[in-house]
Amino acid sequence: MPLTICLIGKYFPIQGGVSKDNVWLSYHLAKAGFHVHVVTNAEEVEPQYRSLPWSPPPLLPPGCTGSITVHTTQLQERRHYIPYANPFVSKLASIATEVVRTHRCDLIYSYYLEPYAVAAALVSRWTRVPYGVRHAGSDVGALLQSPELQTTYQEVVRGADYIVATSSTFRRFLHLGVPLDPRIAQRVVTGSPSA
Repeated sequence: MPLTICLIGKYFPIQGGVSKDNVWLSYHLAKAGFHVHVVTNAEEVEPQYRSLPWSPPPLLPPGCTGSITVHTTQLQERRHYIPYANPFVSKLASIATEVVRTHRCDLIYSYYLEPYAVAAALVSRWTRVPYGVRHAGSDVGALLQSPELQTTYQEVVRGADYIVATSSTFRRFLHLGVPLDPRIAQRVVTGSPSA
């Protein structure tokens, strides 16, 4: 029986590499027979960061047994509080929790620390479904360095059931106290293929 995955992250029409990666990852997972539920705030992206309308995600091939379903926060439902902030973490966590419970997701995958991995950590805690974190260069290189944000991101990374990291940040995560299976560590450090 194929896995059902909740992917929390940037998605079309948000422009950029993280969105592109999530679009193609969800496409290939669905093509392989997985059911992917994307939870995103893409409909609320500012006009200057919105992809052009002629670049839609790819369509799944006929006969494909997998699926992609996109669940997004709504621009019309934009809520805020004083001082002004759009509560993306709460909105994403709320939507993703309902998705995980309703569709009985087996796994939560998040890409980018804020607000997606923070939301994933909450959803995992509330549903007991394992979550993972994939980082990008800017979130680890900038956000993780902020004294006001660092503790939250360290807890999110340390609490993850799995982490997708580049070799350049591998040791940084170890210094944060991320536990690691020694067999996996050896393959990452030496660059050997996974068994």
